[in-house]
Amino acid sequence: MNGKEIVDSRLFIRLDASSSPPNNLAFAENLNNKAHLASQLLLYDTILIPTTDFGIIRSLISWLGLDIFREAIKESAIKFIRRKGILAYVGGGLGISTIAIERGTRNDWEWWQEALFSEDGTSIELQLNDINPNVSSRQKRIVIRDINRQVIHLNYDNDFFIKNIAKESYKDIINSPLLKQISIKLGGDQKIIDLEHLIEADKAQVLRQDGEINQPAELVLRVAEINMEILMAVQSGNADLLTSQGAEKLLKEKMLRIGINKSLLDSFLSLTDLNNIPDIRPAIIDNSITIQEIWKLRQTNKSKSFRKWLREVGSKDSRELEKAYVEVLGKSTLSDSLPLRGLRFAATTLSGIANPIAGLAISIADSFFLDKYLNGYSPKLFLDDLQQLTIKNRNNK
Repeated sequence: MNGKEIVDSRLFIRLDASSSPPNNLAFAENLNNKAHLASQLLLYDTILIPTTDFGIIRSLISWLGLDIFREAIKESAIKFIRRKGILAYVGGGLGISTIAIERGTRNDWEWWQEALFSEDGTSIELQLNDINPNVSSRQKRIVIRDINRQVIHLNYDNDFFIKNIAKESYKDIINSPLLKQISIKLGGDQKIIDLEHLIEADKAQVLRQDGEINQPAELVLRVAEINMEILMAVQSGNADLLTSQGAEKLLKEKMLRIGINKSLLDSFLSLTDLNNIPDIRPAIIDNSITIQEIWKLRQTNKSKSFRKWLREVGSKDSRELEKAYVEVLGKSTLSDSLPLRGLRFAATTLSGIANPIAGLAISIADSFFLDKYLNGYSPKLFLDDLQQLTIKNRNNK
């Protein structure tokens, strides 16, 4: 792991084949998302934001203002990871796939469809036109150029996707508690479940915007999405990864699947809990602290030193880290009056696994992710214990 950068799936806007502008606008208007970005700016040098259509640009400019947004892009405080198409479960035996829509001869093709599936420059320009059509052509070219320099493409071919996303996800589900959940949703009597034939041939399923899982295919897609998140972290120079809780369990089950013994597995995951750090998010939501003030604070030497320390922290240092975070916030940001929050860093380690384990070479060869783990890749999952909760405005308390 490099610890300087984090792939932040919390800032990924899930899209489907319906009109995306309302989804992008709703994301920008959700103050919880704005507060989350502000918090992350204090914790990481670079935030890598997954996207399919660059619709997140609307949110970033709305929250930061155009000048600070451009500064954040130029300083690599914000980068983008562009994903191919939309992750979907397709009937007729295709199962986990990525889907795209082509214009063809259609006359009703909308600009947001063009943004979803076009090359980067076109997509960025279309989003900027929708945000502010009055921006001059020259300024627009400069912004597009700056953003283009901070785009990483999630790169894989079809064979890699089938083997290391689709089939890997099916393996994660088989012989795990997830299979029982699918069985229950299908009626509970299925002795053999074909994970590639969960919906009808003429159907396709995508994940809901809110992440709620109601159908077996959605559960399969959620596992696939976690594997996509891991791939993004790998391809981003082994960056840290923010994901919803449950990902660390999936990683443990991967290890169990290839026969890692219990003693080694116990040392695989090292948790660092930070339970008493000031939560700036409610203050951002009620505008007691502006995100512009957070950006200014982020630029201080004390804040830079704190982020450097965070990259090197171990579980034994967690109390000192909490104190350092409070010191960075300082009295000027009303830290004494802020509520406290809990953060969890799940560092996957290879203590006791100095070399690939004898006898596991065949199993390892079948798993891209385990091959990375057993050969030295060690991401740190950043798990926010409050991620699933609605942040309430302090005025409502």
